[in-house]
Amino acid sequence: MSPRVSAEPAAVSVEVVGGTVAAGNAEFAVEKVRHLCRLVPRAVHRGGVHLCADVDDHGRSAATADAILVLDADLVICAGAVAATVREAVDELAARLRQRITAVGARPDYACTG
Repeated sequence: MSPRVSAEPAAVSVEVVGGTVAAGNAEFAVEKVRHLCRLVPRAVHRGGVHLCADVDDHGRSAATADAILVLDADLVICAGAVAATVREAVDELAARLRQRITAVGARPDYACTG
């Protein structure tokens, strides 16, 4: 199956839900998820990304990233990741979303019919 090429990128919002996340990291997350939306074999109505960066009592940093993509046909794809930095968490999130998108494309009952 060929990847779907969208004329317009899906609307993807980003929300920082904890800690301090640099604007560049938020933009990086939106662009990664927006790129993946182009690979979804169904229309993506909207996507949302949540980012969190925190430092524990011992000075170790941890970042989380999660995303939800709402597709047509009442389908939802979601994934999340935890890493030492926001960029690493976003990269891992993107890899997990790509796996889920590929799985949706492999299921004939979820593939685009028109």
